[in-house]
Amino acid sequence: QQLKEEKKRALNQIESLEGELAANRDAYIQRKCMQEKLDQFADLERENHSLKSRNALLLENQRSFDHVKEELEDLKKQRSRLEIKVQESNNATAELDVAREELKSWRGLLNMLLSGEQRSSI
Repeated sequence: QQLKEEKKRALNQIESLEGELAANRDAYIQRKCMQEKLDQFADLERENHSLKSRNALLLENQRSFDHVKEELEDLKKQRSRLEIKVQESNNATAELDVAREELKSWRGLLNMLLSGEQRSSI
């Protein structure tokens, strides 16, 4: 009888220890999973920081690019305005040259038509 009870207690203790072992295995697996997640979190946090820095740099570069593009457009407009002014100046110079030639022709004609006295009075 006593042996049966000891056997029963031993079996209960074995069963209890097996349950505890299974619980410890589960806890170990869970702890290992949590550690992996924490390690992944640290990696993800570093990657996130890196991506944020890269994004900030890309945004700054985009702003710089947009600024340069805007300046280029302004310079193109300024060049167009200056080209128009140069053309207007060239046209005015050509008109002035034509007017000078006409004046020279008129002077020559007047010199031929006027006498010496009339020429000196002009």
